[in-house]
Amino acid sequence: HYLLRQELLALHSVYSNMGAQFYQSYAQLSVSGSVNCVLSHTVSIPGAYKQNDPGILLQTWVASVPANGRKQYPIPS
Repeated sequence: HYLLRQELLALHSVYSNMGAQFYQSYAQLSVSGSVNCVLSHTVSIPGAYKQNDPGILLQTWVASVPANGRKQYPIPS
């Protein structure tokens, strides 16, 4: 049995501390079959992210101008 978590991260306030807004949805999964596997990536919730992780705290605008220098968005991991 697994709990699958999907989340959306709203970026409109990531420029300020505690500004990131997470919207979660969950699904309870029951997996059956004869294949044995070990999950390679799991996280603890809460605790998966820190407030200053790249993509969670990010300066996106300065004086109404995009300030990321056209860099790719750093996806939190």
